[in-house]
Amino acid sequence: MNNKAIALAVVIINTFATGATAGSLLSPAYVQQASGSGASAGALDTAAIFKPSMDIMAAVPRVDTSNLTGNLSFVYQSGDFNTASIEQTGSRNVGLISQIGYFNSATITQTGTGHQAFVSQQGRNNVAIIRQR
Repeated sequence: MNNKAIALAVVIINTFATGATAGSLLSPAYVQQASGSGASAGALDTAAIFKPSMDIMAAVPRVDTSNLTGNLSFVYQSGDFNTASIEQTGSRNVGLISQIGYFNSATITQTGTGHQAFVSQQGRNNVAIIRQR
């Protein structure tokens, strides 16, 4: 990865990471969990809630990037019910996702060494998953 790409990644991360400083947070995270029990009439389990998003993500064709190293990925979405997924293999990859809206889901999966991942979401009922191996 060249120095220009690294500098761009640092600028983007610093731009979105300003809410992570000490002090009062304007938008603290609130995670409402599905109970998983049948006690509540009409309650959905977690698998039923995420099935539409997972079906969309499964339908997206995969791109073979196994021979590439040092990739920078950035996804920006504004609106409701968006799904974003970044998959990176190799070394020194950077993945960034920014979403604004309701019911958005973001997934970053990185396999290898030296990866960096950042997800920024504004709105309600959003889901973010980061996997690094």
